[in-house]
Amino acid sequence: MTRTPSSRFPEGHDVSESIRVVVADHHPLIRVGLRATLAEAGGIEVAGEAADCAQALRLCQRLAPDVLLVALGLPGPPTAEVVARLRSSPSPVRALVLADHDPIDVNALVRAGAAGVRAEGRGAPGTPCRPCGRSPAA
Repeated sequence: MTRTPSSRFPEGHDVSESIRVVVADHHPLIRVGLRATLAEAGGIEVAGEAADCAQALRLCQRLAPDVLLVALGLPGPPTAEVVARLRSSPSPVRALVLADHDPIDVNALVRAGAAGVRAEGRGAPGTPCRPCGRSPAA
């Protein structure tokens, strides 16, 4: 399947290839659900799974995925620190942060380099992602 270039793909990404994602959440059931949802979307390959921030960082450094989908507040280094380290790496990884609790310091995550922050359980389906403002369905 060949896709046309779009701003939704990382710069330099060959759109004929799948977007490679590492999923990081401390709940195994959430990781399974995210893997299934991403597989169903098509064009996305889950390259690895992590249960904490240290493991997510190691996987991203080893696998060089396009995206890290990471839950806020995992055990290990702070999520913002992991995001900043990945953004400054030789193969930058775009991080999407899932937050399921308050308070959420969106500004700190954006300063660290997060591509977006999604507050789980808030708003109706299709509610825009913060800070990018794009609807997840778009």
